[in-house]
Amino acid sequence: GTSGWSPLQSETFLVSGEPASPSNMAVSQINYRPALPTASEAALGFDSRLDYEFIEIMNIGSADIDLAGVRFTAGIEFEFDLGSVRFLAPGERVVVVANRDAFLARYGTLFPGVRIAGECTNQLENDGETVVLSAADGSDIRNFTYNDVAPWPEAADGDGMTLMLIDPTSNPDHNDPLSWRSSVTPGGVPGGSDGTQFAGDPDGDDDLNGIPNFLQYAIAPPGVPPVLPQVDFAQCTVDESMDDYLTLTFQRNQAADDATTHPEVSEDLVNWSGVGPSGLVFVSRTENGDGTESLVYRTDQPVAGQTRLFGRIRVVGSAP
Repeated sequence: GTSGWSPLQSETFLVSGEPASPSNMAVSQINYRPALPTASEAALGFDSRLDYEFIEIMNIGSADIDLAGVRFTAGIEFEFDLGSVRFLAPGERVVVVANRDAFLARYGTLFPGVRIAGECTNQLENDGETVVLSAADGSDIRNFTYNDVAPWPEAADGDGMTLMLIDPTSNPDHNDPLSWRSSVTPGGVPGGSDGTQFAGDPDGDDDLNGIPNFLQYAIAPPGVPPVLPQVDFAQCTVDESMDDYLTLTFQRNQAADDATTHPEVSEDLVNWSGVGPSGLVFVSRTENGDGTESLVYRTDQPVAGQTRLFGRIRVVGSAP
């Protein structure tokens, strides 16, 4: 008989925590086109906005995650095995940065607790690209394509804001532009979120303006006049044919991640249809620069021959 060593093999063993997967890990924030360096930042030698790029991941599950074998394989390149962060506790976030010293110069004082896994190679494209976060077995944890034009949030494209995933713990579809918003905080919040949590009596009317507290919170941050949803008719060209459609326009508080707005339409005020066939179709998104954005939807079908039609938004709160 013969004896000898078998060929070398590489295996990943989970010491503590669950493996990263689409059910417990999200890409929660992207700073793909940061604000220009300030004079003081440039004086330190960090004179390119590329120096301040970062991408953030978050544990959205209920158990610790082991990052062994996890890596970014598109958009940026980074292997967490080579980084300084191995485990993420539930709710914890970690950033991968373009330049650690530049990142600390801009964010270190403001966010001293942010965890940095390490520096990536490659740069994030300003006009959007595909980002792939791969698991230890090579499968996709996240595979999505962001963009810098509507309906994607446009303030993240060089206006000093980051691209933030709305309510990451709800595990939203990363490919849906409406799952993302611009940060309200200039420069973003690496390692955290600037989303708010509603407090108070949702059915009350503290300022006596006729709008329930929770609805007002969902459509406007403090100090911004709330604009109630508006129903109108507009001519729209669909499949090269111009017809009249009902449109529903409403304002949304960008920081209110715990308030989900559902546009709906009805013919009888009893049966309501949301987004989808025989319901509503997304039309446009406009960031207003005051912490709100305006969303417009239209009916899926022209309104010709319909004697009455109603629109509304249904606002649902999520637990903190």
